[in-house]
Amino acid sequence: TMANAGLRWVWELAILGLSCFFWRREFLQITHQGVSRYLSDSWNYVDLVTYSLCFATFLARAVDPSSDTAAILGATALLPAWFKCLFYMR
Repeated sequence: TMANAGLRWVWELAILGLSCFFWRREFLQITHQGVSRYLSDSWNYVDLVTYSLCFATFLARAVDPSSDTAAILGATALLPAWFKCLFYMR
């Protein structure tokens, strides 16, 4: 229905906004630390992969909402996101 489609896009835009926010944080961290120091921490790779997959999921759904590609990308984005939880629990 139209209401469900509208609600879905609200969530999509929220995820896009959060992805952009966290990408900006990573960019600021790179400019502050330098690329080589930033990449020396393996958790930063997890961050970059997670935010990239979230952004790719949004783009895939924007291009073709009925595509399975967006669902696969979204599910794949959850894996490094859960892995990142380990960072905060250590």
